[in-house]
Amino acid sequence: MVSITLNKTRDNIRVAGIPANVLAYLAGLPETSLRAAFAGRYYLGGPHESDLLTISSRALALMQSLGPLGFRDWSALKQLLESGREPADVKAWVAQMFGEHE
Repeated sequence: MVSITLNKTRDNIRVAGIPANVLAYLAGLPETSLRAAFAGRYYLGGPHESDLLTISSRALALMQSLGPLGFRDWSALKQLLESGREPADVKAWVAQMFGEHE
């Protein structure tokens, strides 16, 4: 059985358009472990599930702040996550670069 935490994580990456293998990369987990956990065949443990939810939530917020822009190289998203930049900062930068005003 898949936990509520993993279900929310899966929903976050679905909405953000992030593949499961990319989430595994962002979290530093083996892709097979994450896929097995999503299928309910493997328990990652509470701390790992919590980390995945945090990463997926931040990634979703950052992806939404980018609007229609995306990544060709997911390592750029990883760098953005690790930088600690807030989605509002990213949204302001995008607006500045493309001349959109709120």
